[in-house]
Amino acid sequence: MKRKFFLIFLCLLVFKVYSQTSQGRHPDLEPLFLPETVLDKANYSNLSADEIFKLALLYSECPLDSPQGQHCLEIFGNIKEEITRQTFIRQDPEQVGRNILKLLYRDYLKTYSSYQTKINVALETGQYNCVSSALLYMAVAKAAGLVVRGQKTSEHAFCSVYVPGGKNGQPKKIDVETT
Repeated sequence: MKRKFFLIFLCLLVFKVYSQTSQGRHPDLEPLFLPETVLDKANYSNLSADEIFKLALLYSECPLDSPQGQHCLEIFGNIKEEITRQTFIRQDPEQVGRNILKLLYRDYLKTYSSYQTKINVALETGQYNCVSSALLYMAVAKAAGLVVRGQKTSEHAFCSVYVPGGKNGQPKKIDVETT
């Protein structure tokens, strides 16, 4: 029950990003859409791709057991099947991240729509905005075994992927723009 509450809380914060205004402030990047203190307690990094995707569906007001929810789960299963094929994941992590983005644009993300935050609508109609596309990318990248985090500014959401090859043995951060 505690984990379910956290997942709902996470979604509320993720989707709140689009309703905020900058009020003259500089963008504030917050990993995973949450302050670090909440992250430490919740251990967000342990959420699976399926948990992230199901949470996004629930917050999109798409019940998992509804026909639409089942259809979206099936689509996500197909995406996971495609991105976990050996020919796909055998590449270096940075290329896998790029290929995921290409796949999503080729097959699912068709038309940008400013206020379309629902992941189920993005999958079924191709209409998306930064929130729905970032959540979809996050779930798919996580399914491919990438280290991915959500990022937000006062008026935008996107993902960052962390791959080997940074300075001093640290991971290299790559911001992924899904809009």
